[in-house]
Amino acid sequence: MMTGHQDQFRFWSRRLAIPIGSAVIIGLLMIGAFLDLFHRIPVPQFPAPVFNLQAAGLGNRIYLFLMRRDSSAAPPKENWWMSTVEEDRLQGESEIKSFHSFVAFSDELWFFNAGMYRIFDGKEWHRFDAPWIGDDPVVTAAPEQLLVLGRLGKDFSLTSYAHDVWERPMPVATDPNDQNLFCSERCPSRLVVFKDKIFYFWLKDHNLYQWVLDGEHSGRVESLGEVFGKLEGFDALSNSNRIFIWYLPISLRAKGDREIDPIGLKVFDGNGWHGENDLERPAPVGLLEISAFLFQGKPHLLINTGIKIEDTIWETGPPERSVFLMGGDLGQTVLRYQERVLLLLLVMVTLATVGLTFVLMYWKPMPENPGVPYASLGQRFVAKAIDTALVVVPVGIIVGSRLNPEILLFPNPLAHFIEEAGMGLMIAPFLLFVYHGLTEGFWGQTLGKRLCGIMVMDRDLKPCTMLQSVIRNLLRLVDGICFYWVGLISIAATNRWQRLGDLAGRTIVVRTKT
Repeated sequence: MMTGHQDQFRFWSRRLAIPIGSAVIIGLLMIGAFLDLFHRIPVPQFPAPVFNLQAAGLGNRIYLFLMRRDSSAAPPKENWWMSTVEEDRLQGESEIKSFHSFVAFSDELWFFNAGMYRIFDGKEWHRFDAPWIGDDPVVTAAPEQLLVLGRLGKDFSLTSYAHDVWERPMPVATDPNDQNLFCSERCPSRLVVFKDKIFYFWLKDHNLYQWVLDGEHSGRVESLGEVFGKLEGFDALSNSNRIFIWYLPISLRAKGDREIDPIGLKVFDGNGWHGENDLERPAPVGLLEISAFLFQGKPHLLINTGIKIEDTIWETGPPERSVFLMGGDLGQTVLRYQERVLLLLLVMVTLATVGLTFVLMYWKPMPENPGVPYASLGQRFVAKAIDTALVVVPVGIIVGSRLNPEILLFPNPLAHFIEEAGMGLMIAPFLLFVYHGLTEGFWGQTLGKRLCGIMVMDRDLKPCTMLQSVIRNLLRLVDGICFYWVGLISIAATNRWQRLGDLAGRTIVVRTKT
């Protein structure tokens, strides 16, 4: 014969088997989703692109080349991607092999690396060995020939290609004592031809240098610091009348931080450099990169802000036309991970909702005092949302106003964001605890609970004490696990609709109006 305790145990074990089993399964799924989230987006190695944008005009197409680096891989991976633009519309993207420099010549694209080059005719690729071009080749196209300036050790050589024939490399005389010709790492550089002279520009230690090669292929190095000042970046091209140089100057704030000024443009007509220093800044978050090219006889400048890439047509002043080509690589990266995060959040919220509904179908609370108007789950959810917004929104505004907007342009934006906003991220939970603890300890209600018509009381229907308020709010750390999944299960399982904080603090939440 079974005792009363055995009967009660069998009754509850049958009733709770399905909801407890479902709670365990759903809880494990949600924990797995969280682990997947933090495995895919680790803070120290957030995959962020390194922007290296270049472009060329060929026929009626613009070719875009963008290098991306994924720092989450070990070692970091660098990949080049090529896109085409026709009639201001992006046609697609394909991965290509890396290159040091390239040029559009004779209806083809020529890509150069140390000792070799590749040709793309719009459909097929062809590879050729060319040890005579040397290392770090820089290339430009003259009206009827291709010119490649390469380096063999500490010596420079100039090689030309015309009428399907490579001519013998010609040594270029240099001053062996001029250390400005050499960089410890790869320097941004451009080679252009203007009025039968070859101009080689490069950026070293934020200073722009010029090397003019005459008919004997010798020349001297000149600093253009007095003309351009300190630069963050530059690009150059030439036509039959002028040399164009667009540049990103550096200005020093009082605090010593670097700040990118508007784009500058100067032109060289054979008699000196002319132009404006303060052209319109195209993006509110700062510039990242510029790339110049000729297309259908006009100088174009691609402006990559990380958020978007624009094609602009320039002559001697601000752009005559600006066309949005594509979202910047940063925007695409953020959107890719935003979609992944939102999908995981949607899955977790859906599982929590389905699980709670399933639990409530089998696990009905049986209040010891049916006359007590316990607050509904909906009322408590809305009240919590209001209270959270009251604290988090002001903190977010203050922290956001102090952030450097150009943080989005850093190689690891998430890590820099946590570094700069870390104090705000730590203060917000503490302020929420203080806010809930004080308001519920003194008045039994937060503003959100007051607006929703509910309040916290002792389970004997006496006013909530300060100690009880502190205890119930400390346990939010546990109740809030997996989007309050622990708290939801606790509310559904108890006769008085109590989460773990209420059980520990011996409190209940009731409606003030029935």
